[in-house]
Amino acid sequence: MTLKHKLIPLVTATVLLTGCGGWTWLDGSRVDSRSLESALDQCQIEDKRDLLEQAEDELDRQLDLAETDLAKEEAKDAFARTERQINTEIRTCMRKRGLKPS
Repeated sequence: MTLKHKLIPLVTATVLLTGCGGWTWLDGSRVDSRSLESALDQCQIEDKRDLLEQAEDELDRQLDLAETDLAKEEAKDAFARTERQINTEIRTCMRKRGLKPS
C-alpha cells in the first residue's frame, strides 16, 4: 500500500473523528466548543478512532500476508467497508445531537 493510499483514509477519518473539518449545527450555525466536546464524547469518538486504527493495522497485516492481487483487493475492500461503517456511525450519532460536518 503506497503512502498516498494510506494517508487518504487517515486524513478523512481524522477530519470526521476530530472535527478538524468542523461541525456546525444542522441550521448551519457555529457550534460552541463545549457542545462539540459533549457530542464527541457521547458519540464515543475516541473509541471509534481506536477501531479505525485497529482496522488499518489489520489491513497492513493482511496486505503483508496476501499472496495474490485478489487477496490484496479483498483486504482493501474489507477495510473500506469498515471505514465507511465507522464514519456512518459517527455522522449518524452527531446528527442525532443536532450537528453536521461543515
